[in-house]
Amino acid sequence: MAGLSCDGVGVAADGRVLLDGVTLAVDPGAACAVMGRSGAGKSTLLKAIAGLVGRGGTISVDGRDLTGVAPHRRRVGLLFQHPRVFPTMRAVDNVAYPLRLARWPRGRRRAEAVRLLAEVGLADRAQAWPGELSGGEQQRVALARALCVPPAVLLLDEPLTGLDRLQRRELVGLLQRVRAERHVTWVIVTHDPDDAAALGDTIAVLDAGRLVQHAPAGEVRSCPASDRVAALFGSVDPTGGAR
Repeated sequence: MAGLSCDGVGVAADGRVLLDGVTLAVDPGAACAVMGRSGAGKSTLLKAIAGLVGRGGTISVDGRDLTGVAPHRRRVGLLFQHPRVFPTMRAVDNVAYPLRLARWPRGRRRAEAVRLLAEVGLADRAQAWPGELSGGEQQRVALARALCVPPAVLLLDEPLTGLDRLQRRELVGLLQRVRAERHVTWVIVTHDPDDAAALGDTIAVLDAGRLVQHAPAGEVRSCPASDRVAALFGSVDPTGGAR
């Protein structure tokens, strides 16, 4: 049984097809990196899994059909490209927010938020305001919040964008450690082939809303399904011909 299963998922908006019958399975505890050109449907796929856009087809998590299930009941966490932290809340309160919605007692949710901040390396920043945190630290706060109600599937939409080299390296290491410790199924969108290989057991390539290849990272790099797929890895010029 797949940790995440998408069967014939389609999304359309304003008369335009954004996803066209995408069928994708990710094993429990495995990580799938999603690549594709701008507008290929990468972020739309994550939103469909999270229940943030209407769609056709079927999406299941650990064998549970999510049709009609509200986003907050899906056991799906979503980390956006830009950290969506609340500017008027300290780091600890940002992390505890989902538990506040779940009506956890104040003391218990605060203790859990502090524990999660320690897990992502921010034990000493619990009382910091978002404006006092670097971009990498804000992304860690957002990650801690996504882990607050333990997800079965974690979706990451280009979480390394906008970070400097050191911040990227630190966050990649953190993501790898959290995944190993929690055994959560991951889908991560990235435009960087090195990040895809580092963070994904497999790579799924979308092109104009269609899934054109899904295979182990090394296979996608060495045996791309088309010149357009090869171009994502810099091995073929997008207009044709090897580099």
